Amino acid sequence: MSFSSPKSRRINHGTYGVHTLATRVSDYSHTVLEIPFKTIFERYGKEFGPGFQWTDEHRHLHFASWGTSTEFGRPSTPDSQRNQAGSLPREGLQELFTELRTILPDECHTLPIGYFANRFDIDRSGDRETPWAHWPQTIFCLPRVAIVEGSDGVVHEFRFGSKSVNLQRQPNKDPQSQYQNVPATNWSFNESKTAWGQRVTAVERACRNEEIGKVVLAHSATHRIAQTERLDIHETMTRLKARNRDSIVFCLPWEGDYFVGATPEILAELDAGKLQTHALAGTMAIHGGGTGDDMLTDAKLLREHACVVDEVVAELSVFCSAIAVAHQPAVRRLSTMAHLQTPIQATVADHISILDVALRLHPTPALAGAPRREAMAWLRESEPLDRGYYGGPIGLFNALGEGICAVAIRSGLLTALGATAFAGAGIVEGSMAGDEWDETTLKMDTFQSCIASHEAAGDSP
Repeated sequence: MSFSSPKSRRINHGTYGVHTLATRVSDYSHTVLEIPFKTIFERYGKEFGPGFQWTDEHRHLHFASWGTSTEFGRPSTPDSQRNQAGSLPREGLQELFTELRTILPDECHTLPIGYFANRFDIDRSGDRETPWAHWPQTIFCLPRVAIVEGSDGVVHEFRFGSKSVNLQRQPNKDPQSQYQNVPATNWSFNESKTAWGQRVTAVERACRNEEIGKVVLAHSATHRIAQTERLDIHETMTRLKARNRDSIVFCLPWEGDYFVGATPEILAELDAGKLQTHALAGTMAIHGGGTGDDMLTDAKLLREHACVVDEVVAELSVFCSAIAVAHQPAVRRLSTMAHLQTPIQATVADHISILDVALRLHPTPALAGAPRREAMAWLRESEPLDRGYYGGPIGLFNALGEGICAVAIRSGLLTALGATAFAGAGIVEGSMAGDEWDETTLKMDTFQSCIASHEAAGDSP
């Protein structure tokens, strides 16, 4: 399939031999569109499928892409080497960024043009029975077509490689059928509440005995669809965006599956050598007119949060300078829950990219625990769940190698067989199994409540 040009103003076009990590990028073009982002997104989405999506209303950043021009998978890296310079394919990435800066107009260098994502634990032994079995360890993609709208409201379109784009369509929706919600009773947990409680108790005891500081436990819930039912990614994403305007809403496609979510957590934002991140840990449900301000005096939540702040600062000190940390946490309020949040800023060297930062900081104590090495070892030994891309870094990059990276939480996986929701909770001294279970089910609801399905009218060719 090929894209037809919308009403637009052509800015730059040419053929370039961009020697990338995997393929050559050619037939590059950049266009400033004279129609709204939503209009062109809906047009391409209806014709070619959902593609990759990133909606960040707070920063007024909208990005979507279709097809693949260049991609690669990073090989597994031992945890002991993850902070070393050799743990990333830096030469290949820097070559790509250099070539992109050469072919793109200067005013486009800061615009996102591609995306990346990483499994939560690339060193965990794979399980062929999980829904993540065919997903790679890492996804890095310079797409065939990308559209982006920044804070200035200008909509740009980038095209790389062949004008013919091989894309997958969704099964047709019967025009007479109505969207259906998935009832809460139709979800089955991957482990029992009793088994979860035993894991929480074991970690809490280890924390109390000062054997470890914190471990973040996770579990999942699955909904299996009927043979004639289809999960509707378009409607699901529409609901996620409408109900989570204070979060980053994303859709990561891979071979017919879609990993989607609405995350409130930023791993890092890199702009002109300035790094912004935050420690986001400590959760409380809020109802009605609740503010969550009680969190600021809750000893258990403050202890959990301080653990994350200390670990993030310690990691930043390895490759950053001028680290500045807010004196005390603030309450980050979402629609049904609140978190403790501490902003952190730092300066990085010119050769550090957003991917470097993401892989150095991940996994933070908010997603794994502390100390990090011991927490990851605990999870590999005792957690039955393959988290896949849940809790991993996901983000956008530009021609400078900078960009933004979020943590893929409040998320789930959509496949032809059904949907799987993921959630986790940080276990420290004083954690109660029942409370942590309730916290995870509340977090899962962000994804579960937005799932839409319909009766299929037959698959597209």
